[in-house]
Amino acid sequence: MTFARAADLKRTARDWRLWGYLSWRDVRQRYRGSVLGPFWIAGSVAVVTLGAGSLYASLLGAESRTLLPYISLSVSLWLFISLSILEGCHAFFGAALMIRNSTLPLGMHVLRVVARNLIVLAHNIPVVVAVFLFNRYAPGPAWPLSMLGFALLVLNVTWMSWVAALLSTRFRDAAQLIGFGLQFAIFVTPVFWWPAQAGERHLVLAFNPLHHLLAVVRGPITGEGATTLNWLVATGLAAGGSAAALWAHRRFRNDVVHWV
Repeated sequence: MTFARAADLKRTARDWRLWGYLSWRDVRQRYRGSVLGPFWIAGSVAVVTLGAGSLYASLLGAESRTLLPYISLSVSLWLFISLSILEGCHAFFGAALMIRNSTLPLGMHVLRVVARNLIVLAHNIPVVVAVFLFNRYAPGPAWPLSMLGFALLVLNVTWMSWVAALLSTRFRDAAQLIGFGLQFAIFVTPVFWWPAQAGERHLVLAFNPLHHLLAVVRGPITGEGATTLNWLVATGLAAGGSAAALWAHRRFRNDVVHWV
């Protein structure tokens, strides 16, 4: 049985063309008949950046030319994280017919969700670049480190979505609870404000995993940098969370077909 489950995971990785194609098809079907398609989300990022940036710049006494690029990047990354986890809650329900009538590995349905939101994120990148150029905001000299941070972010989002899929399939209320948790998390995560502005409430950041995941991607680009703690937490979460997700997959893999 152990070898069968290991083969299941290997097959998930080997069939990347399949879940990659399905994720692309999902994006096309979702926006079929739409003029702008997924660029509507890019437009929403631009609107949120302009609105929230202008408001918070006046409230916090910050310069718009530094705050707008920060918010545009933060919002884009936050959407990728939150949408991947929320849609991950319904990954197995959305593929119920495939799960019941095929032997395709379960992991591909989760990776399909993550890949789908990576495609959407790619549509938001031009907005971020435009905001940086318009404000003449140059990326920090350590910006190549953000690619390593992004790899850690994707790995963490993948296991979070995987666990969310298992929990929501077994417990129908889990998706609602996860949604409420993410709604609360955006207020205690530096998306519209800088981590340094937390002041004495820095413990809110220290124990906020989403802050660390954002920091290792955003910090090298915006020039604020990522602390050693940010990298340690992001790496530890990737290792520990992936191990937990793999254990849960092995433990409940055969039960999912009865839950959907």
